Amino acid sequence: MPEITLIFAEDGSVRWKPAGNAKGRAATGNDDWVDGPECPIHGPWVPKQRRDGSGWFYSCNVAAGEPYCKKRASTRPGSWADQNPPGPPDEEWYDPEDPLG
Repeated sequence: MPEITLIFAEDGSVRWKPAGNAKGRAATGNDDWVDGPECPIHGPWVPKQRRDGSGWFYSCNVAAGEPYCKKRASTRPGSWADQNPPGPPDEEWYDPEDPLG
């Protein structure tokens, strides 16, 4: 059975990162896979498009020049990211002047 590591956040929430959830570069196990709507350090996940245009993924909202964040949204079946697939923001409903978004 794969190992599951629990992450206890200061706000009292508990998230988990399953071992072996990564593919490709991240398969080294250096990333912390989080099953939840946000990075415990940087807040809500931000949908970003892959450089090659092949799709979308969730990433931290890390400012340019800040260190690389190892937290990643889990993509395992049943996880939050699996149930809320990333995609482009809905431009039709977005109003930058609206304080509620």
